[in-house]
Amino acid sequence: MQCNPCNSLLFWQEDSGAKRNKPSARRVGIVGYGALGRFLVDAILADDSGLELAFVWNRSPAAIASDPRVAPYQLADLRDAPTWAPELIVEVGGMRAQFAI
Repeated sequence: MQCNPCNSLLFWQEDSGAKRNKPSARRVGIVGYGALGRFLVDAILADDSGLELAFVWNRSPAAIASDPRVAPYQLADLRDAPTWAPELIVEVGGMRAQFAI
């Protein structure tokens, strides 16, 4: 592991060999593809975002599979997240996810 300072924050990186579409971008994984998750994915996929989408996971996989822009980033099993080499994972579950029993 190596530590790279960026904007006074520390980002930890593992050299996983994951393919990068934007070499200098930070790889972000999104957990949750509701309204906020879609908003974040749209912002990350924007060419000028400075971020690269690593993966998207959702409890209901059909929501991701039905969006052709996002389907290639679909993570089937959350336990496999490290293999997609995210540098940041953002969990955007809604209220129902917080209180699910």
